[in-house]
Parts: sequence; C-alpha cells; structure tokens
Amino acid sequence: MHARTIFDKGWWNEFVAESPGGTLFHRWEFLEIIASYSGFKMLPYATFRGEEPVCLFPLFYKSYGGLKAVFSPPLQTNVPYLGPAFSHGYYSLRQRRKESYLSDAIEEINRELARLSPSYVSVDAAPGFDDVRPFLWSGYDADVKYTYVIDLTKPLEKIWEGFDANCRKRIRHCERGDPEIRQATDTQAFYQIMDERLRLKGQSSVFGSQSHEYLRDILATFPGSVKMYFLYDPGVAGVQVTCEYRDTLLLWLGSANGHHNEYLIWELIRRAKEAGLRRFEIYDGHTRRLTPFKSKFGPALEKCYTVTRKDVFGTCARWAYIALAKARSAAVLGRLPEGE
Repeated sequence: MHARTIFDKGWWNEFVAESPGGTLFHRWEFLEIIASYSGFKMLPYATFRGEEPVCLFPLFYKSYGGLKAVFSPPLQTNVPYLGPAFSHGYYSLRQRRKESYLSDAIEEINRELARLSPSYVSVDAAPGFDDVRPFLWSGYDADVKYTYVIDLTKPLEKIWEGFDANCRKRIRHCERGDPEIRQATDTQAFYQIMDERLRLKGQSSVFGSQSHEYLRDILATFPGSVKMYFLYDPGVAGVQVTCEYRDTLLLWLGSANGHHNEYLIWELIRRAKEAGLRRFEIYDGHTRRLTPFKSKFGPALEKCYTVTRKDVFGTCARWAYIALAKARSAAVLGRLPEGE
C-alpha cells in the first residue's frame, strides 16, 4: 500500500460520496474553506493498494514558532470530526482482511507524517470509525467521545414520547406564543448573537479565530446542505445552523433563550422527518454540562474517537496554536463595527 496527496476535486468528491464514512466535512470544497480560513496547509492524502483507492485522510499542517502540528480537522473551525474515510468495498471485507487494510493505511499515513516530523498530531474521527487499534499500536493516545442520535424512522409520536416530561412541557409553553422560524443568510448577525451569548457564559467566540465570512462561505458553497435559521418570538429568540448530508441532519451550531431551545430543536426534528431523513444528530455527548439538556430528547449514544500523538514539545505546539488563534480572534472581534 502507498499514500499520496490527491488534488483532483472530482475524484475526491466521488470517493467521499461512495464512502460510508464520508461526511459533508470531507468534501473538497469544505476542506478548501477550512484551509483558507484556518491558515493551515491542506494535505489531502489518499492510500492505495496498487491502483485501488482504500482510504481518504485529509490532514492540515501548520508550523508556528518553530513548532509543527497536524490536525484533522484544525482547532477553532467548529468542525466536529473529520479523519479517515474508507472505500465502500472496505466495509464488505472479512475481518482479517479489513484489519490488514486498516493497519496498512494508517502505517502509510504515519510514514507521510514522519516526513513532516510534527510535534503534535490530533485526529477527530467521524462516528462509525471505531477501530483505533492501529493508532494505539503506533504510539497514539485515544479518547472516546460521544454524539447523540435520534432515530427518525420511528413515528413522530414515538419520538415525542421519548422526550422527558419537562422537555415536552417547555415546548408546549413556547407554542402558546407565536414563534416563527425563518431561514436566514445574515452570518454577521448570527456571529454576533452567538458571540454575545457565549461571552455571557464565559465561553470563547463561536468560531474562535474565524470571522463571520467563514460561515458565509460555507452557506454559499453548500446552500442545499448547510442552512441557518432564526427563531423569532417576536424578536430573535434563537439561532441555529444545521448540516444535512445523506440521511442525517446534524444540529451544528446554535443557541436559544430558555424554552425556545427545546422548541427550535423539536421543529427541526419535525422538518427533518418530513424531508425523509433517517437520523437527527446532536453532537457533543461528552461535555458534562451539556448532556442534561441534550439527553432530554431521548436520543441514543454513538461513539467517536480522538487520537493524538505528541513528542516532548507537543503540548507546547498545541497551546501555542491556541494562543495564536485566540489573539487572532480578539483582533477580528475588535474590527467589528460598533453596535452591529
């Protein structure tokens, strides 16, 4: 098996479309936007057994202050996961052969990484990639993360019955008003609403070092897949960005006031089911302060993994990048017009 970078957009997107592990974030256009706004160099690796493509593995490389780091995806982009995506044929292999393909693919990627000699490597794999043993055998550490998933193939009334009583009560309370959900494109308004709410909670900006143009370009590039909604009751009571890919709607970024949170999610669940989707994903089931809210919708848990490897300078490389990103974020926010 061998690995090489691929810069054929059509070939790449065709592989992503056929791969059971391919996500919207793996698409070439999304990778280009990430690279453009993160300042990382995109390394679109693919592994081959002879001429047979086995795996795509998009990596992002950056050197700062003499420290080198590789991420998939980069920090401060709000992309929840990326990592490897294997061919459709890989999943039909018998276990022994599948393990051989997997180990060889990771070995080839590690060989490419050795040429870069990064101090820090971090990969957040998408749900469904659950065999991290080749990474462990190569000296990586692995952490399990979780995402919540609601099965939309169930009747709507069964989904509703799966919500806890308090959740249903808050949704009914919101419905007594006159809430209205509108699709929107004003990314600057979204950015500022989210930034204000996160600051009140003592958290960092929604897109870290990214300006609202980052989200603007994503919406413009994927108008049928990435959508932004504003909830009015009567003023703006909530905002939400969703990502639709294949049979799944991912609740990506957003926030709402009080009981509007539950109502907004319920309405998006209804719309996703009406559209014929099969899964509704609420990412991040591993942050303790968030799980009491997200679990009230009666979802199932799915695992996803983060693998990391660092040398003696690795921790410094990661934190140096975060410090630079925060400084850049402060500069971006400082340029926002007063009162907007």
